Amino acid sequence: MLGKSLRAVADNMELAAIMGINMKRVSLTVWILASLFAGAGGFLLALDTNLEPMMGMTNMIKAFAAVLLGGAGNVWGALLGGLFIGIAENIGVAFFSPGYKDFISFALIFLLLILKPKGIFGVLAGVR
Repeated sequence: MLGKSLRAVADNMELAAIMGINMKRVSLTVWILASLFAGAGGFLLALDTNLEPMMGMTNMIKAFAAVLLGGAGNVWGALLGGLFIGIAENIGVAFFSPGYKDFISFALIFLLLILKPKGIFGVLAGVR
């Protein structure tokens, strides 16, 4: 029942509320499931690597670079930005030392903020 409710809410929130779907329950359930999955992912990552307070900082900066590259507010742009960063890092490792892999992400952020601050697929404010 949750799956159909979730699909209805994702398709049209107002129509789902009119049809009697409890929006608070669906929203709370989705937040709980997302939190559980994120917690499980963090726990499994902690088991795979050494647990330390800043263990996800590099991944977070790379995700931030992907969002900047694709344009904030554009999910497909962020997806393509992440793909571009992954390809750029691996090509960079082929030409340079593997120690420069993280530097490539930082360099892409720096260049993108200077050359194209709205991202590759970014939209102008107020224009869709």
